[in-house]
Amino acid sequence: MKITAKVAGIAAAGAALVLMTPAAGHADTQARQYLVNHHSNQCLQVTDGQNGTPAIQGYCEIGTKAQWKIERVSGNDFRIVNVLSGKCLEIADSRKDNGAPAQQWTCVNGVDTQLWRFDVMNDITPVINKNSGKFLEIDNSSVRPGARAQQWAEAVTAPGQQWRAPEVPAGRQVR
Repeated sequence: MKITAKVAGIAAAGAALVLMTPAAGHADTQARQYLVNHHSNQCLQVTDGQNGTPAIQGYCEIGTKAQWKIERVSGNDFRIVNVLSGKCLEIADSRKDNGAPAQQWTCVNGVDTQLWRFDVMNDITPVINKNSGKFLEIDNSSVRPGARAQQWAEAVTAPGQQWRAPEVPAGRQVR
């Protein structure tokens, strides 16, 4: 059994942002999503399964490195778990400064640097780290594949801070 909470107003390529929380023992049935930077139209991804691997942007492709499971932890707090590694997106070393890199690490309950909030506005959403209160962004709003993901204070004019989270089509959900 899974619990689905639809977040109104998010639409990307005809798909709504669906935040799903699986019941115990049913994580395999949870929806997979891309985190697409609205400015570059590229997906947030990791290149391997190691702790400390930086999160970067790249082309959305078949495979699991750009696929994520967004898990409700409580209230408005979510974990963003990479399908390739099973590890959580976090800000390195629980840093709170602008420019601190986003990376993956083994998921640990109760660690605020691994918790995120989505503030829905029309078809895009900022992704905000609970520990720092800063926004996930692509460095300098780059459109270059491989540009790193980091956190930065809210900048209304920074297009690299805007995201959408379409569900991964069934045909692309390879293991």
